[in-house]
Amino acid sequence: MLKRIVSVLSLCFLSLFGFSNPDFNNENATLAFIERQSEMAVREMWRTGIPASITLAQAIVESSWGNGSLAVEGNNYFGIKCNNNWNGATIYQEDDDYKDGKLIASCFRKYASVEESYVDHSNFLLEGTRYANLFNLSSTDYKGWAKGLKAAGYATDRQYAEKLIEKIESYQLYQYDRIQQDINVESGLAAYDSGSVIPNTATSSQVEVPAAFELPDDYVPNYYGNNTEKTPMSGQREPMPAVSTEARHAVAPERPKRNKNRR
Repeated sequence: MLKRIVSVLSLCFLSLFGFSNPDFNNENATLAFIERQSEMAVREMWRTGIPASITLAQAIVESSWGNGSLAVEGNNYFGIKCNNNWNGATIYQEDDDYKDGKLIASCFRKYASVEESYVDHSNFLLEGTRYANLFNLSSTDYKGWAKGLKAAGYATDRQYAEKLIEKIESYQLYQYDRIQQDINVESGLAAYDSGSVIPNTATSSQVEVPAAFELPDDYVPNYYGNNTEKTPMSGQREPMPAVSTEARHAVAPERPKRNKNRR
């Protein structure tokens, strides 16, 4: 199941090097955070096409590794403000809004769970017209997505794109983007004699894996109708990835029009 995949990837790729991140020095906590968040990021990538690495990097930067007040008090891991179309719970915190020359508390969205924050982040990008061009990029083009988010005005930080790219490359988060490409959902992962489970991209673009792999128990139909199958680029049919029952109440996004040149 997906949880097994992301757990193994976390152990395989994040254990290859030591961490020297001045922002978060505890190796175990760093690995635990990424492993905890990666499953939600991958599911949202399967659902929307947003690279899992981008989602994870934004969660790290925007929530300060889950330690920021918005994350702790409001489960808001992406710093999304209320805006005029938000009818849910709110939390106030000073950010970059001014009135009469004075800094005032900004309204941010508050969620019942971290997963709600992930789902709403994806929908926020899908529904925002200024982010539409990002969905013409490949889901493995994390640099293009990072630069596009900054250009579209997601954050005011001039170094926002560089910060996302730095996190992705320092912690090898791009590995999660390849789950969609290299793993046949119907078959699973390639198992090695050493006990490690690693996508084998060197010998084949399609990995053969144990038949034991199966969709999570909380599988529910996808957001776009009653059809629970998708048609990948290969033309073969395969099961849609799971969306947890906790996220079933999320507002269904409008499927973006696919650019003919999109990979």
